[in-house]
Amino acid sequence: MDANKLKKLRDIDYAINPTCGTCAHSYITCETDWGVCNKHSYSHAKHTVKARSLSVHRSGSCPDFEISADKEHNMSHFKEFMPK
Repeated sequence: MDANKLKKLRDIDYAINPTCGTCAHSYITCETDWGVCNKHSYSHAKHTVKARSLSVHRSGSCPDFEISADKEHNMSHFKEFMPK
């Protein structure tokens, strides 16, 4: 990464917030901003009472966030700005 870019990011306290997009529990494809949470499920009362995976948006978050090692690996030079 360019040294000036890195300095600026640090100067402004840049951070990549914990979101479903970087969570180990989510499955979100590159083609869409929507996916599913594989940790949380619910009973869909409208169609069936069978448990379903919870639909989530990549920008959402919840208290059960866990960083995905695969997603963190893909962040390359931005790893230091990822949630701890």
